[in-house]
This record gives sequence, structure tokens and C-alpha cells, in this order.
Amino acid sequence: MDEIEGLVLDASALLAYLQGEPGSDVVQAALAAGAVINIVNYAEVLSRLGDAGEEPAAVHQHLQEQGLIGGLLEIVPLTEDDAV
Repeated sequence: MDEIEGLVLDASALLAYLQGEPGSDVVQAALAAGAVINIVNYAEVLSRLGDAGEEPAAVHQHLQEQGLIGGLLEIVPLTEDDAV
């Protein structure tokens, strides 16, 4: 799966992984290959989970404790250069 190296996950991909939806196996492989997520997409994940009744701060803490955030998945900034 060389094509997933250096992949930047979007919110829907991370949500699929967290919720065990179809495609989560691809996301798992991307995480193992060093995928990242930008802060805007991560905020969307937390917001959508909040809309579903989860507490965003608690979800973030849980993901850190599980080694996903800050472990398998790095949150990266979104810069002006990324938008151009």
C-alpha cells in the first residue's frame, strides 16, 4: 500500500475509522504508514461527535489515552500555503 504513505486524512475518514464503518481498514493502514490530519479536519471530527452527543474534550482525551492522537496520528496545522 505505498499509495497511502504521506496521506492526510479528512474528517470523514477518521470518523469512519472511529465508528468502525466501511473503509476503516484502509484508514488503519494509512495510520500505520504515518498519516496525519490537519487541525481543521480534526476539529470537524470533534464537532460532529459533539453533535452526536459525545463530549468533544472527553473524546480528545480518550483518543490521546488510547495512543491515537499524539501516537499513531499527528495533528498538523493548516497554513496559508496549504490553502493555495
